[in-house]
Amino acid sequence: MEQLGYVVAAEGEHATVRVMRESACGRIHGGCADCKGCSHTKEHRVVVENTLHAAVGDTVLLYTDTKKMLCYLCAFFFYPVLLFVATFVLLTVLAVTLSALFAGCVLVLYV
Repeated sequence: MEQLGYVVAAEGEHATVRVMRESACGRIHGGCADCKGCSHTKEHRVVVENTLHAAVGDTVLLYTDTKKMLCYLCAFFFYPVLLFVATFVLLTVLAVTLSALFAGCVLVLYV
């Protein structure tokens, strides 16, 4: 994944780069003018390692490995779902155990 950015601050070994996020259809056809359903571009500021010693005002190309980015996104969305399922299973087992225990106590007291 490549993105052009504009250096807005450079301090030591890090630089702050302003990038504009494109809409999903921006690269496919004529852009949002043809689509009418896209949101407008949004500005993001990213702090990156300044290995090129870029100065304020320089235009830089940011590159992220697409496979690595997809792995991060999968983890970001997968872990909450996994936590939900684990909590549901734990609470179900706990509810069944407690209801059986309670039923056993009532049965002992009743007899």
